[in-house]
Amino acid sequence: MANFASEVRMRNFNFFVVITGALITGFAQLPAVWSPVVGFAGVLTSVLFLGLDIRGRGLVKRSIDQLELLEPIVWERAAVQGWSHIPRHGGCQLISHNWIYRTFFIVVGLASIVASALRVALR
Repeated sequence: MANFASEVRMRNFNFFVVITGALITGFAQLPAVWSPVVGFAGVLTSVLFLGLDIRGRGLVKRSIDQLELLEPIVWERAAVQGWSHIPRHGGCQLISHNWIYRTFFIVVGLASIVASALRVALR
């Protein structure tokens, strides 16, 4: 379950990086008139991927909560001794994948707004 969730999250992030590259190319190649459209597209893309990341993390958290309820019952019925709870964290919680991905989404969204505003102002 954790591997699948990690794989989906990484695919989403890779797709976001590809879209961000296309947006940067759009800023560089398109006339300044298109800057507000490209900026809006960057903000919208960032918001959508941020929402997708939050939703995905919520689904994984709910799955872990369900496993935590079901696993003791399974181990008890199997008569297996020495079962321990699922770890609820991955180590360092200060800098996590959540923090890195979501910061990247927010920075790209804000950069889209700033780049669009600057390009229109300098036109």
